[in-house]
Amino acid sequence: MQIYVLDRSKNALATTAKIYDDTHHKALTAGSSSFEFTIDKTDKAAEFMVSGNYIVFQDDRGKPWSFSILNYDETQNTKIVYTEDVGIELINKAVDIWTYTDPHPFEYYFDIVTDGTPWELGVNQLEGLTRTLTYDSRGTGLGRLLSILTAFNNAECTFDIQMQGTVPIKYVINVYKKIGYVQDNIQILYNRDLNDIKKTESRATFVTALSGVGSVIQDTNDTTETDVSKPEEHVDFADMEYDDGAFVTTKGDKFLRAKTANAQFNPGDQGYVESFYEYDTSSESELFNRTFTQLQKRSQPQFTYEADMQVIDPALDIGDTVKMIDHDYNPALYLQARVSTLDKSYTDPSKGGATFTNYTVLTSSIQAQIAALRQKVNGIRNGDTYFVWIRYADDDQGTGISASPKDKLYVALVAKKNQPIASNDPTDYKGHWMLVKGANGTNGLDGTDGNSAYLHMAYANSVDGKTDFTTDEDQAHNRDYLGTYSDDTSAQSSDPSKYVWQLTRGAQGLQGQPGSKDVPIVTVSSVEPASSKNGDMWYQQITDANGTSITGFFVRQSGKWVPSTIDQSVLVLTKLVSVEIDSATLNSPDITVPFDYFDEMQTEFKGSMEFKDGMLKHISTMTGGGMLKTVVRPTGYTLDAYANQSEYTKNNSYIHTELYADNISLSNANTKKSGILDSNGISGTLNDSTDSSIGMNIKWSDVQKYLPEMGRDGSKRAFNWFDMMSSVQSHPNLLKNSSFKDGLNNWENSKGWFTYPNDLGVHQGNVVAMSHGNNSNLWLGQMVSNVLGNQKMSYSFWYHQEGDKNTDGGVELRFENDDASRKSTFKYAIESTVPSSEWVYIEILPVISPDWASKVHFAFYNRNSQHMLVAQPMLCYGDHVWPYQPT
Repeated sequence: MQIYVLDRSKNALATTAKIYDDTHHKALTAGSSSFEFTIDKTDKAAEFMVSGNYIVFQDDRGKPWSFSILNYDETQNTKIVYTEDVGIELINKAVDIWTYTDPHPFEYYFDIVTDGTPWELGVNQLEGLTRTLTYDSRGTGLGRLLSILTAFNNAECTFDIQMQGTVPIKYVINVYKKIGYVQDNIQILYNRDLNDIKKTESRATFVTALSGVGSVIQDTNDTTETDVSKPEEHVDFADMEYDDGAFVTTKGDKFLRAKTANAQFNPGDQGYVESFYEYDTSSESELFNRTFTQLQKRSQPQFTYEADMQVIDPALDIGDTVKMIDHDYNPALYLQARVSTLDKSYTDPSKGGATFTNYTVLTSSIQAQIAALRQKVNGIRNGDTYFVWIRYADDDQGTGISASPKDKLYVALVAKKNQPIASNDPTDYKGHWMLVKGANGTNGLDGTDGNSAYLHMAYANSVDGKTDFTTDEDQAHNRDYLGTYSDDTSAQSSDPSKYVWQLTRGAQGLQGQPGSKDVPIVTVSSVEPASSKNGDMWYQQITDANGTSITGFFVRQSGKWVPSTIDQSVLVLTKLVSVEIDSATLNSPDITVPFDYFDEMQTEFKGSMEFKDGMLKHISTMTGGGMLKTVVRPTGYTLDAYANQSEYTKNNSYIHTELYADNISLSNANTKKSGILDSNGISGTLNDSTDSSIGMNIKWSDVQKYLPEMGRDGSKRAFNWFDMMSSVQSHPNLLKNSSFKDGLNNWENSKGWFTYPNDLGVHQGNVVAMSHGNNSNLWLGQMVSNVLGNQKMSYSFWYHQEGDKNTDGGVELRFENDDASRKSTFKYAIESTVPSSEWVYIEILPVISPDWASKVHFAFYNRNSQHMLVAQPMLCYGDHVWPYQPT
C-alpha cells in the first residue's frame, strides 16, 4: 500500500510503502476513524511524519482516505504515528447551546454543524423528516452531528473524500438510515473464524405487562384557578380491547399484558411483572402500537453474545451483517450480528479484529431435524440403542464426504441401530443430504452515470486573485499565487472569487552559508573514482554496441564503495530505460508500449499499443504482411483488417467491425457481405443469388426452411429477423406453438375481434389476434395442454397499436390442473406510446409453472378504445424465447 505525505496546503512531500504494524480502526458509533502505523526512521518519508501534516492512501477496497497526523512516539530507530481521519475538522469545531421551537429538516442542522468546514452533504436518506431539537450543553461538531443522527431515527453516516491525484478535492458526508450490507455470503464458523462465543442472559428490563403513558390531557374548562391538588391526567388506551391469544388488554385496564410470555418465563401464582412506558402522543392507537412493540421486546429474557474473532474476511466492512455458526455449542448456535467496530491491518491481514452488536438468534432446520432424531432415539423401548450419524459433503451425492463441516455445502443425518461408529460411505447417507450453504446473491443495480470533472487554474499577484489576474499559462512565472477550482464545465471562469488561492512563490531568501568541503561528490564513469571520501556517490557506466547505460549505483562508506539504491520520492527524467517498474499510480497523458504477440495458432502480431487522447489503439503487422488496427474509444470499439502496408496507408480495410452501446456491425469488402445487430434485431445481406451463406454463421439454406422467398434488391437478397421469427413453426424449446391457431373460431370469446390484413404488409397471414376495446373489457384466449409443472416458462408476442395514446391492455397466463380446481394467474400490462407505424417485440421473462399445473390459458385483454394488434404469441421453456440459431 502506497502512502503519500502532504503538508497543510496539500502539497506532496514524500511517499512510501514501507510501513508496518498498522491498524485502521473504524467504529459504527464514532463517526470518524483512526489509523496508526510504524515506520523506520531510515525511510526519508519519516521526517515528514509530523503533527499537522496529512497522509493519504487507498485501502484494500480502493476507497481513498485522508488522515491528519495528531502525534507520534519516537525511538532511536522508529516512529509510531497516530492519525485521525479528516473528520478532525468537525472534532475541532465547537458548537454552542441550541434551542429551537420549530421543526427543521436534517439539512438545516447539518449546514449549521458543518459551517466553516470543507464538508458537504452527499446522499441524504432523511429527506422529508423534521425534528425540533434542543441542546442545553456545548460540544464538538462531530459529537453534535452524531447526536442529530440519533434524533433522526438513529441514522448513520460515512465520511468520504474524492481525490485528484494525491490531493483531496471534495469532502462528502453521506447519510443513510443504516449503513452496511447484509453479507449472506459470509458465514463465520467456530474453530475456523471464531475462537469462542459467550452468551449472557439478562432480565434487567424484563416485564410481562406495560401501561402506556401518553401526553398530558389539557383542561379545556374556562377557569382562572388551578387545582394544584389534582394530579395530571395522561392519554392511555384503557378504552381499547385487544386479544390475539399472546397479548391482551380489556376495557378499563391500562395495561397490555403478555399472557404467553408470563406463563413461560414467570410461572407460578406471581401475577404479572408490570412497568410503565412513556411516549409523547395524544393518539390512543399510536400509544397502544408503541407500547405493543416495546412489550414484544421486553417480555422475552434478553440474551447478549460476544464473539472472539480469529480471522477477518477482507470483504467485511463496518455496519455489515453476517451469520455466525457454532456447531460445537450445546445446543448448536446460529446467530446474526452486525459489525460495530473493525480493526484492519493492510500490511498483515491476520492481525485484524472485529466486534459485533445487534445479535439475533436464527432458527435452523438442521437443528430441528437433529432434535427429531433424538426424539426418535429416546422413544425406543425395546432395548436397542440408536446412534445419530452426521457427515458433510460437497454435493447431494456425498462427494468429498467428511466429518468436518469446513468448506462443505451439504449435511446428512441418519439414525443407526447399535452402530456407534459413523460410516464414511456416501451410500449410507443416500437420500438424506441437505443443502446448508446457498448460492451468492445477484448483483446490485447499476449506479447512475457520473459527470466529467474539469480542473481550472489561474494566476495572480494577490491572495484574493484580483491583482494581475490571468489564465494564461505563459504568464505563470510572473505571478506569486496559483488559483484552482473544479466543476463539470470545460469553460474557464474569469471570476477570481471562484478560485482557491495559494502562494506558490515566496520572497527572496537570505544569503546562504558558505559551502562545505564535506558536500558529496557525484561521479559518472566506468571505473572507480581515483579519490573519494565517505558520502560520495558513483554511477557506474558502460558503453557497448547497444550504447551507453548505467549498470550500478554506489555510495562511499567506511573507505569502500557499497552498492546502494536510489531512494527518491520525486524523480524527474528525460528518458528512462527499465526492465521493470513497480508503481502504485502511473500518471501520463500518452503511453506507448511495443509488443510481440503470438495467438493460439502461433500467428505473430508485432506492433505497438498506444494510450492517447482517451483512446487505446493497437496497430500490428501479422505473419504474411497483413495488418490489424484496433481502437477502443470511450464511446465504442472498432477493428479493421488490411491486406498489406499499402492498404493500411490508404485506410482501405477489407474487414471492418464496430461495437457501440446500441449496435454491432460488421462488413467484408472481399465477399461484399455485411450484418447488423441492434434493437430492431439482426439483419444481413447476400452478395448474389447463388450465395449460400449470409456471413454470420447462418446458412441461407437454413433460413429458407423458415421463410418464404424474399424480395430482390438488385443482385442482392436480404433477410430480417422479424420475418424469420414470424415463419418459424418449430424449435427444441418451443411449447406447443402450433396450438395457437389463426382465425376467429379458434379463439375463445372472439366477440369484438377481427382480421385486419391490409395494414400488415409482409406480415399478412402471421396475425393471430387483434381487437378494438371501445372502452369495454374485451379478451381473447386459447388453452395449451400438456404443460410441465415446476418449469421456467417465457412467453412473447409482437405488438402494434393504432394512434399514439396509451393502451390499457396486456397478456394473462393462467395455469390450471386437470380438473381446473386449482388456478394461478400471471398478468403483464402493456402501457406504451409506440408510434402507430411500428411493431414492438415483447418478451416476458420467466415465470415458474406450479408443480400441479398441467395446462395454461394464454389470453390477451384490451380496455382501451385504441386498436391493439397482436401477432405470433409463443410459449417456451427456459429463460428466453428468442433469438436462437436455426436448425
